[in-house]
Amino acid sequence: MKNKIFIAIVFLISFTFSSKAQMKLSSNGYVSIGPSITPLTNLHVNGNTYVPDNNSYWINSTSDSGDKLRMHFNSSYGAFIDYSPTLYFRKTSSQSATYVLTLTSGGYVGINNSSPSYALDINGIIRAYNVYPSDERLKTNINKLSNSLDIINKLNGYTYKLKNGEQSSAMLLNKTQGNIKDTIDKGRMPETDSILLSRLHMGFMAQELKKVLPDAVFEDKNGLLSIDYISIIPLLTEAIKEHETKIAEKDSLNDMLNKQFGILQNIVASQEQSILALQQQIADIKKNCCASKTKSAAVDDSQIPTKANTDITLYQNTPNPFTQSTEIKYFLPETVGSASLCIFNLQGTLLKTINIFTHGNGSATINGSELKAGMYLYSLIADGKEIDTKRMVLTE
Repeated sequence: MKNKIFIAIVFLISFTFSSKAQMKLSSNGYVSIGPSITPLTNLHVNGNTYVPDNNSYWINSTSDSGDKLRMHFNSSYGAFIDYSPTLYFRKTSSQSATYVLTLTSGGYVGINNSSPSYALDINGIIRAYNVYPSDERLKTNINKLSNSLDIINKLNGYTYKLKNGEQSSAMLLNKTQGNIKDTIDKGRMPETDSILLSRLHMGFMAQELKKVLPDAVFEDKNGLLSIDYISIIPLLTEAIKEHETKIAEKDSLNDMLNKQFGILQNIVASQEQSILALQQQIADIKKNCCASKTKSAAVDDSQIPTKANTDITLYQNTPNPFTQSTEIKYFLPETVGSASLCIFNLQGTLLKTINIFTHGNGSATINGSELKAGMYLYSLIADGKEIDTKRMVLTE
């Protein structure tokens, strides 16, 4: 019996070390499985491997709580890859390799970034067609933006270039740089994309923006600040609308002032014509008066009324322009039955009437508090006739 067992062992060993054997054990302890290969590692397989359903292929540990890489398939749930603490996909095997994809046990994914700090942390330029959920039914505490233009005027835009990965690492590791933690792994700080380094960027400084729009600035666990630029778009929209409203108001005011200026020009032209007519009348009166004196020496000069005691006169208000009050003087001869002062705006609307009950020299006071700043007309009416009209200006 012992001879038979010995013969069997010798046969198996001979089969294993033969040139056509499917499994080989080399003198250095390496094992190969498959035809015609020399093992290069502890286990060298030439061909496909198979792990049956509901079984796992483990690396480093066979425990869910340990650091490991596990490939598993379950016909009811599908295929799984379990890892802890981090799974890297690299272009090469060296420590200086580019980390194409990084998965952390915390659920963060990095692309060209070996130490992601967000659910998706990308170092480089991405191309995407983005839409953002903004259904009103998903929102609460909805309020319309106000004073947007004032807020925008407080912001400062800058141009800048990005630091490279080594410079960023040095900054993050310096405890004197604000509240940024010094626990960043300098060896895993991503190198900034060369295209991004060469470009001139435009944007805000997060530290400044945080003072004006704190809800548009985010701070990560390492103290780095990021800006939600999308949140600034509605603010810019409302600021433009506010600016357009102010422009429209100014245009409307300019139109009104232009109309008032046109009215004033017409009034000035009319008054100039009235002055010319009055000057002609005075010249005619003087001519007739002098002619009558020359023709008849029997005329008593004392019976000819002088301007001082016969002409109805309206004087220019003083002061003019005025802010608080102004005085309008006038003269009414005894022959006048009734008289009044009338105040008009430039549109011809009667604003105030002051009845005059005395003859001779008199005056009326206009208080600035009774009117709004602007230009007004005042007329002297005697026995139902307009005697004269003048302008006065009230300033703020």
